[in-house]
Amino acid sequence: MLKSNILNNLKNRGFINDCTDLMGLDNLLSNSKITCYIGYDATASSLHVGHLMNIMMLRWFQKRWA
Repeated sequence: MLKSNILNNLKNRGFINDCTDLMGLDNLLSNSKITCYIGYDATASSLHVGHLMNIMMLRWFQKRWA
């Protein structure tokens, strides 16, 4: 069982499939505030559903530390 509520939430919603150091990430998210960033290609013709997944994940992080 993970200690971090946000990591549990993201894992239960299917955002996390595999992680190199899940317990290390869990400890980090449980004990400190982090910065999240997602960059998009400004030359792309449009956004697509794949971008929505990233935006939704950022929203979960924002709700956690807002």
